[in-house]
Amino acid sequence: MSSALLAIAACAASDDETEAPHAEPDEALADAGAGRDVAVASDAPVEARGAVCSSDGWCETTLPDVGLTIKDIWPLPGRAFALAESRSFGIRALEWNEADSTWRYIDDNSQNEALADHATRIWSPNADEVYYAAAPGTIYHGTRPAPPATAWSWSRERLPENVPDRTEDAKDLILGVWGVGSDIYAWRSNTIFRRASEDGGALGWVPEHTVDDADNPVEVFYITGAAGTRPDEVWFRGYRFGGNFINCEILIRRTPEGYHRIADGVATFRQCTPRDGGPPPLPSPSGASNALSSQFHTSDGRRFFLLQPPNQYSQLTMEGESLSVTVGSVPSAVVRAPRWTATWSESADRLWLAGGGQNARWGVVMRGSEIGDGGSYQYSSTVLNGAPLTKLPTQIRGTSPTNLWAVGEGYALHKTTP
Repeated sequence: MSSALLAIAACAASDDETEAPHAEPDEALADAGAGRDVAVASDAPVEARGAVCSSDGWCETTLPDVGLTIKDIWPLPGRAFALAESRSFGIRALEWNEADSTWRYIDDNSQNEALADHATRIWSPNADEVYYAAAPGTIYHGTRPAPPATAWSWSRERLPENVPDRTEDAKDLILGVWGVGSDIYAWRSNTIFRRASEDGGALGWVPEHTVDDADNPVEVFYITGAAGTRPDEVWFRGYRFGGNFINCEILIRRTPEGYHRIADGVATFRQCTPRDGGPPPLPSPSGASNALSSQFHTSDGRRFFLLQPPNQYSQLTMEGESLSVTVGSVPSAVVRAPRWTATWSESADRLWLAGGGQNARWGVVMRGSEIGDGGSYQYSSTVLNGAPLTKLPTQIRGTSPTNLWAVGEGYALHKTTP
């Protein structure tokens, strides 16, 4: 057996320990949201107007066109980059600038000319450079022009696919790009790539680690996410996908010594059990399941948070060579039958959750505090002009509690108040 041991501390708060300062929207409010007007704009910058904000400081920003679904967002101080999909406009990359509070398209449309059919992830190391991933299997790299030029320069590179057989649900998750410092990673299916030069040549996506230790012929592997705050401590999230649409989570830790598996499991009678000679499996809401998630984040590089739908999150830390897992969930007294779709950790004991309340009838955002010690949970109202979100958030990300974004179908909400 591996020397890694799994310590599990349940921290689901009891129902009588928390109160929600904002009541859940009722069904009448949810229906009212469907008719809310959305501003329409052309490719030109949107004319500035007064911001519409919720009581908790979530302010509407005007997207350049109706029908855009923001799939991912990467905030920086003073700006943000976003990746969107639309039936009318295809896949689009956008930038928002605090100076004029305006969203603009920055892509060159090469992704649509190449018949890209799925937007997945976006990441930016600084204000002048951005990467995004779009299926099938392509990483796009954009650089800001030097004035007076205004058009961004773009290049793209196709990643090889080692696991061609996949489910439609996995399509969103098994292709991505992310980085820390000058180390930039991409993943496709079961392989992790790093932006590097081979033999002194041009920079490219070099395959660095492949998960291929299948226990049977039908097993496949997916990498779905990455997290870290420094180059010498990067974690990757993935899945061992077995027969009958059952999967178990995999965690991979990259240090200067290389890649090491710190959590793994094999599905046995709908439970994830240890593999011979491998590390223990992660606890999951219902044992082995067909749920997949790419949500994975750390604020300090030591405590990692992952979301396990529908209503569970785990805080992960390394204690020596052992992985410690603290499991939490939002009590039903606070929100009924939630389905969380995104998470962002503000600090080691404060976690933001975005998703749907009461079986995903409307979109909600919640803030969890003291989550390592039972936890308390509060609604952070996203009700605008009396109407709640009628579509679930696809992502929540920030750089601080005063620069936080929640995005989804037809909206990009920005919070600048604590």
